[in-house]
Amino acid sequence: MGFDQQLYEEMVRLLLEDCPRRLAQLQSAVDARNLESAQHAAHSLKGLAANFSANHAVRAAATIERGALDGRWDMITAGLPQIQDDFEAFLRAVRKDGARQRSPGDAENGR
Repeated sequence: MGFDQQLYEEMVRLLLEDCPRRLAQLQSAVDARNLESAQHAAHSLKGLAANFSANHAVRAAATIERGALDGRWDMITAGLPQIQDDFEAFLRAVRKDGARQRSPGDAENGR
């Protein structure tokens, strides 16, 4: 993001809005056994994570995307707990970083 703080903050805002929606979409697709929707949700999640170089989350989403493209429900269902864990950890880290960046001492520390 080229050290552009405003761009970073906007990307974080979009991530925090879109990621939970995409995870829910993925779960609904799995529940409905809809490969196309599962692939689409996993692909979107992969892109969201890639924007932040969240490699574990990217790999988890890529596994589910590949499973959906190959019609492999075993890959999808096996990968579902992993993608949920990886994205929860990723979102916690993003929220923690955002809180750290907005801490009261920021103005005093030149941030």
